[in-house]
Amino acid sequence: MRRDELDELSDVLGAEHDLAVMQARIASDPHGFAGYRALQALCGLIERRRMELQSRAELLGERLDAEEPDALGHRFEAYVSAWKRQAAEPWDAT
Repeated sequence: MRRDELDELSDVLGAEHDLAVMQARIASDPHGFAGYRALQALCGLIERRRMELQSRAELLGERLDAEEPDALGHRFEAYVSAWKRQAAEPWDAT
């Protein structure tokens, strides 16, 4: 689950960055793109989507950061310890 959230956060931040680069490129040469109205509409859509992505990234980041690193480490150590104990015990089919 944590890995999935990290993957999603990476995808969201990547998409937001791509839109930021596109927005900067358009701003640097507005005459090289469509007419004024189309450009305004495109920039509005880009900005709205960037805000959505930023909100999603913020929520994911807060959720991923909710557990202190030491607590996360202790939890994983407990999982590994339990797994090792279970792997060392003979399996009983009764």
